[in-house]
Amino acid sequence: MGKSEWLADSGASSHMTSVRDKFASMMELKTPVRITIADGKKIDAVAMGTVGLKLMDGTSVTLSDVLYIPEVEGSLISVAKLTEKDVVAQFSKDKYSGGRGVSCGDDIS
Repeated sequence: MGKSEWLADSGASSHMTSVRDKFASMMELKTPVRITIADGKKIDAVAMGTVGLKLMDGTSVTLSDVLYIPEVEGSLISVAKLTEKDVVAQFSKDKYSGGRGVSCGDDIS
């Protein structure tokens, strides 16, 4: 996964990235937030902020409350956080463009 790619993760409790320069705005957390990742390892989020994304269809969106976690691999969009904002996440067989999911996008911040 490249530094500009984000993956939708149905198991992620929050949006998160290890790439500091993705953030349009960021605030350091007074107390780190401990996150348990898929393999059971516990890692700390040290900041939170907003990230701008441009989707493959050209639509620009802003993710808020994105955790900055230096130890996490890649950048994850939390399906659970999207559905809290009434975003409908639909997954379908054979919905790819150039080998990538059609909902993927690049950061624009």
